[in-house]
Amino acid sequence: TKLLQETEPVLMISIIKSGVCKVFKNISIPDSTQDARVCIGEVTEGGCVGELVFEGCEIAPYTVITSTSVVVGQILTKDIHGIDFQHSRPKSRKNYSVFLPDNEQLRDIYADKLIKRQWSSLKRSIIGGVYREIGKK
Repeated sequence: TKLLQETEPVLMISIIKSGVCKVFKNISIPDSTQDARVCIGEVTEGGCVGELVFEGCEIAPYTVITSTSVVVGQILTKDIHGIDFQHSRPKSRKNYSVFLPDNEQLRDIYADKLIKRQWSSLKRSIIGGVYREIGKK
């Protein structure tokens, strides 16, 4: 289930009571016509999704998808716009539930994931070749 969709309006703030959600960000890959989806983190019990509306961010900068059974409490953003959160909101984005890396960091995350996938494939290929050779003897 999607709690938040990148590039769509943030309609509610969700507080995770239990369960786990994965956070994804789309990035453009140089020399490619397709974007890549990168997992940038998780939100777990006590975390909040959509809290960037406190900073005036009305369009979701990332996608949040439940990865386990999740229980959430939700508040419509239209119901909180009149409330003054100056004293209760996080003083720094470091205190938010989701860390939003910049584009360079996203590309590094994607490259690491791609290298790990290629290395796993190579290992499987080598091990398969060894088993085939052993089987011939």
